[in-house]
Amino acid sequence: MMDFSKDFEGELREKIKQNKWGRWKYNPDNHCLEIVKKHGSMRSYEVDLDRCDTSARLLDWIYQVKHKSWISPDDIADLVYAVDDIFHTVQSLICSQGVDLEFNPQKYLNEKIDPLFKQKSSIGKRSKARPGTRRS
Repeated sequence: MMDFSKDFEGELREKIKQNKWGRWKYNPDNHCLEIVKKHGSMRSYEVDLDRCDTSARLLDWIYQVKHKSWISPDDIADLVYAVDDIFHTVQSLICSQGVDLEFNPQKYLNEKIDPLFKQKSSIGKRSKARPGTRRS
């Protein structure tokens, strides 16, 4: 597993705060990229990142999404950018130099991405000091 420099963590934190790639959003509760449909009976569609442990499986998801009638070329491009941002240069993790590598996306997301959401959600939730007390 790669170690992140402080610069990378800051860059990644900024992208995670935005959590938006076109109509795609990352859901840390289920490790899915979700897109909200504009119309139709199903309200959203999910790409399960836990199942993207090889380049073939990731490519399979991309093509499954591409063949949906309601998906635009921009949606596909945004999906590719989202995966690359979340897995920080996905190529080095699953298909470096044309070699199909396996990695554990669930472990990666649990260790590297999900904590950034916990940091984000805990901001602004500090308890207020009662009158006559000080915060240290």
